[in-house]
Amino acid sequence: LLLSGLHLPGRDFVESLRVGDLPMLTLTRHAEAGLPFVGGDDVRGGRIAARHLLERGHTDLAVIGGPGHATTATDRLRGFRAELAHAGITLSHDRIVASDFEVHGGTAAGRALLDRPDRPRAIFAVSDTIAIGVLGVARDLGLRIPDDLALIGYNDIPVAAQLPVPLTTVRSPAREIGETAVRGLLDLAARRNVESRRLPVELMVRGST
Repeated sequence: LLLSGLHLPGRDFVESLRVGDLPMLTLTRHAEAGLPFVGGDDVRGGRIAARHLLERGHTDLAVIGGPGHATTATDRLRGFRAELAHAGITLSHDRIVASDFEVHGGTAAGRALLDRPDRPRAIFAVSDTIAIGVLGVARDLGLRIPDDLALIGYNDIPVAAQLPVPLTTVRSPAREIGETAVRGLLDLAARRNVESRRLPVELMVRGST
């Protein structure tokens, strides 16, 4: 059984399945489920995003952090904050806005951050779809990307490079994650030991930063 998109706390859900010793592996979200896991290195991805914005000279930063039940979102936020802390920068609570992963979530969160006099100078969105919503808000407010606002997303969905302002993002290797997860599941079915895998992520620098 391959489990994708688990919500925290994942262990409670897994125990509720009552499937005995059926081989199970979690995909993309570990959800603290206590099972072998395959996904991108989301903590490192958050650190990469923060480092990129810091290297661009940004210190007035904000994060649209996604939903709290998704460890993809919480790990990316954790990495981002850790890199800022390493640089001596504290991200205040009013600069972290939760949302869902969809465009409309990014629109609502983007308006909360940008439609105010003390708007941040740079935003890290934990998914590209969230970032697309922010781009729409910036357009409506007359903000220029990246002159007035730098923006970085996450995942590198196919449309990210084709937007009017191509989106800087952290690429998560979706195909490789899927292949590695299926190989792991086959190994589990053959009663072989399987370790959790966090696959490398990569910064894709484009016009939005």
